[in-house]
Amino acid sequence: MLPTSLSAATTPQLAKWQGIALGAEAQITLAHPNRTKAQAVIEECVNEIARLESIFSLYQPNSVISQLNAHKHLNNPPPELIEVITSANAYSIKSNGLFDVTIQPLWALYHQHFQQESAAVQGPADADIAQILPYVDYRKITFNAEHIAIQKPMAITLNGIAQGYITDRIAALLTKHGYNNPLVNLVDNQAIGLHPSGRQWQIGVPAASQPWKIAKKHSIPAGKALATSGGYGTQWSAQAHHLLSPHTGRPVPHTPASITIIANTAMDADVQATIAALTPHASSLS
Repeated sequence: MLPTSLSAATTPQLAKWQGIALGAEAQITLAHPNRTKAQAVIEECVNEIARLESIFSLYQPNSVISQLNAHKHLNNPPPELIEVITSANAYSIKSNGLFDVTIQPLWALYHQHFQQESAAVQGPADADIAQILPYVDYRKITFNAEHIAIQKPMAITLNGIAQGYITDRIAALLTKHGYNNPLVNLVDNQAIGLHPSGRQWQIGVPAASQPWKIAKKHSIPAGKALATSGGYGTQWSAQAHHLLSPHTGRPVPHTPASITIIANTAMDADVQATIAALTPHASSLS
């Protein structure tokens, strides 16, 4: 169960939950006429987040995706996992492989490299990267409704798409309960309606060079979602960050740049922001 708290915001029409989802800070904000009902609905949302985390989270060793990575195959996968992998495959094809969920072994190589004392600031040696790159290939995932398989030493991460997927699921759950104006912020942000005051919801976007500061604010149109991507997420050194190119095995050279995308769904915004940040001209986008 995720930690839960419900407190009144600055106006009595708003209720907020803040917690952790997929290793990042998360928040649900909604307008409510009845505090007890709002708390019950938020608790249902938190339970759904926890259920979906048990499928997608790399932070949980017993999650479904962790078991797939450990054993390299999975029978009778949850339909949610098949849905996300199917979508990820489509995004990979459209982006010519820039978006690739099999990037996880490469990320692990960098993480292990920078655990060493006096690690080279540019990252792992070319030879080490060359050993990993043949297994960074979304086309080597085989999957259907009954079975998923990956090759050794492949592993997948859905962190670039699962946050958006979960955000959309929670937004749909709130809509089902009749909440027409919530803001769902699970790394990606989705505004179902308008702020109770009638204005659009506003989201602060961190500065690329100082991610603890807000560089600008974006308004989210009703029914749209916003996502931001940049190399500031995990910065191992001045020359190495977590936005690794599946084609070269090296961090894309133009980041940290802050890329913000507004789309119809949080999942689409999530993936589009990642692809834009991995694209050579991304330094001109923000």
